[in-house]
Amino acid sequence: MRKDVLEFQKQMLEWNREHTSKQPTEGPREEEFYKEMGKLEMLMELKKVSPDYYQERKQGLKRALLYGEAKPTYVSL
Repeated sequence: MRKDVLEFQKQMLEWNREHTSKQPTEGPREEEFYKEMGKLEMLMELKKVSPDYYQERKQGLKRALLYGEAKPTYVSL
């Protein structure tokens, strides 16, 4: 596997451990999350966004789409 994919998976596992008290919403919102993360990862690989922006957006998408804590702001290509 690519190094950035492994790092992303590691971060996802870490985040999941920190937020085990909440259960994510499954179904369409989970699919929406992965779609938006794909866009964000593509922008990161193309160096169109900074690592800081990537991390902020990733956390915001997790909270908004998986846990319904806020209205998501979608990633635009």
